[in-house]
Amino acid sequence: CTRILIYDQRAGGSGVTAQLYGFLVQTLQAAVNLLEECTSCYSIKDYDGGCPACLQSVPCDNFHQDLSRSAGIRVGKHLIQRLE
Repeated sequence: CTRILIYDQRAGGSGVTAQLYGFLVQTLQAAVNLLEECTSCYSIKDYDGGCPACLQSVPCDNFHQDLSRSAGIRVGKHLIQRLE
């Protein structure tokens, strides 16, 4: 079972997650494209960790060492296939 959590950081919610749900496939495709084509880190040979431009969250600097662009691409494509 593959799941994705869309989190609204604003207390009580801003409504953006409900709006995003209607564009989930397009949003996932844009995320996969970003991971596949990130010009900031894609050209670094054998580097799969991502960077703040494509995968890492600047406000959250924990657990970046465990992030993987290739895994994100695989999961994103799987989700897109399941949703279409």
